[in-house]
Amino acid sequence: MDNRRSALRAAPSEALFPSSKRVKVVAAATAFTATSAAAARRAALVARAHEAQVHLLHVVPPAGRSAVVLRALLAQTRPSAGEAATRLRQSAARIGAEYGIAVGTHLGVGRTSEGITVLAHAAQANLVVLGNSGDGFLADLLRTNMAGRVLRRAKLPVLAVSRSVQTPYRRVLLASDLTPPTARAGLLARRLFPEATFAVFHAPESPYDGMPALTTEGANAVKDYRDRVVREGRERLGLFVREAELGGDTLLRVAFKHPALGVREQAAALDADLVVLHPTQGWFSGGVTDQLLGDPPCDLLLVP
Repeated sequence: MDNRRSALRAAPSEALFPSSKRVKVVAAATAFTATSAAAARRAALVARAHEAQVHLLHVVPPAGRSAVVLRALLAQTRPSAGEAATRLRQSAARIGAEYGIAVGTHLGVGRTSEGITVLAHAAQANLVVLGNSGDGFLADLLRTNMAGRVLRRAKLPVLAVSRSVQTPYRRVLLASDLTPPTARAGLLARRLFPEATFAVFHAPESPYDGMPALTTEGANAVKDYRDRVVREGRERLGLFVREAELGGDTLLRVAFKHPALGVREQAAALDADLVVLHPTQGWFSGGVTDQLLGDPPCDLLLVP
């Protein structure tokens, strides 16, 4: 038990949270769009709450043929490096004046996810914030992939913003598979947003899930089994929350659902502002994360 509790309570790395336990630098990637502006403002809210700095990042793509074709497909125009530098300074000035915080700027050239990673590391960022919505399927798909690529490359928490509401997060939902990485993701979210109501959701697995019942007796047996799985899942979830020390006021949510569907339903029921995920290749697979990023129920915090 002690070893399990130690594993669940293992603190986020010093790179994410220095000894002060506060964020020092929030990096906001911008493409000078409305979604990027919402992400920058969310970054400013987080930074102001932690007395941190905001660094605005912009990556100018290479001028190859593929980049030109891609921008044409998305019906987007990209400013030149000189124009981007000017707009970056203007955006920083606006955010700094609006929120009363220090705002730095970083401009790079190259592939977007690689450039964001390099610039975020150069800024010594603790958190990367970017927009996660667009006009049309292709734009959404590309931004979904972008959030995942930045997470994998940067090894930093990525806050994917899809809402323009500019108030601090009030209700946060952690999607948990009861493993130490999701415990650490929950602790990180608690530290980032200490004033928010916090809930944890778990979707138990069952070998009977999706199997048809051929008889009434079979249907009753499956239902009894599912009910037992949910009860046991709630007990395990309570133990998980206690051992991870996520807080006695944490709300517990268990449902016998596909993980992505369960997260959506619980986020709607809670009216969550933010869902916290630790993408893995296991039960909470990258496919579930991609589904939620592609059609987000609210903002998403992805924790490596």
